[in-house]
Amino acid sequence: MKFRTLGLAADMLEAIGIHVVQMPFGQVAEAIKDGRLDAFELNNPTTDRSLKAQDIYKHYMMAGLHQPAEYFEISFNKTKFEALPQELQYICQFAAEAASTANYNLAMNRYPRDLERLIQEDGVQIARTPDGISKELLKGWDIIIEKYSAADPFFAKVVKSQKEWSERVGYYDIMNAANLRLAYEHYFPGRLRT
Repeated sequence: MKFRTLGLAADMLEAIGIHVVQMPFGQVAEAIKDGRLDAFELNNPTTDRSLKAQDIYKHYMMAGLHQPAEYFEISFNKTKFEALPQELQYICQFAAEAASTANYNLAMNRYPRDLERLIQEDGVQIARTPDGISKELLKGWDIIIEKYSAADPFFAKVVKSQKEWSERVGYYDIMNAANLRLAYEHYFPGRLRT
């Protein structure tokens, strides 16, 4: 399979035997037509729909482990930030947190709406990524984190910190999370397709 993605996701997919082609999205449609690509990924239903991904393919896989969440990030030059008076540092910090929260909330409003439009207006078939594929992706990720951790102590430090956080927070989240599928199917029977 020839698959378009970017970044660490590309390395992870290559580790499990997928041929990854990194290219700008504007070249994807032509690459699909001439056989250079079999599939591609972008980001979320809103971005995907705005870029007309539904005009290229009518099959949409969701819940991939390569991007379990997305975050809005605002970066500051550390030297310039620390040179600001304390009250301006706080303003920048709170403004960044507010912008990130607003971005997330807007996304949670837009993504479901645009997913529904992909289905209803564009005739796109939606499916969750099968567990077998997710397990292979995890194997690929294990290869990548081992490789990059061995080559870069800072990468290893970040992975260690992420694992410690994930073990603690993931346990709580999994144990505390209500069975949303059960509740959803109670109120909207037959709506879930997978």
